[in-house]
Amino acid sequence: LKMKERNIRRLVEPTLHLFSFALGIAYAVPPLFYNLYNPSGWETWCTATPLGCAGDDGINSENCVRGELRAFQQIELFFSATTGLFFFIVITALIMICARVVKVSRQ
Repeated sequence: LKMKERNIRRLVEPTLHLFSFALGIAYAVPPLFYNLYNPSGWETWCTATPLGCAGDDGINSENCVRGELRAFQQIELFFSATTGLFFFIVITALIMICARVVKVSRQ
């Protein structure tokens, strides 16, 4: 299997960039729909409670807990599994490429 460098630049590189961009969007959008972005001091992040909501005893009132955390956890698990599968495919592909390069260079 051989590809010209022009085809790699035209087909493979945009696909890899698009996938990484889509993965970032896929991780950022679900917390937005489940109301999980809260200020956590110096940045906005996915936190279970809004800023200054925890009591002295460390127990949060029902008014302080925001979002539908269970649904978010299911989505997070799905995306984590998808990311793990992606890394497995990428590592396998890179090993195959390295093996092919070594085989061709020995000939």
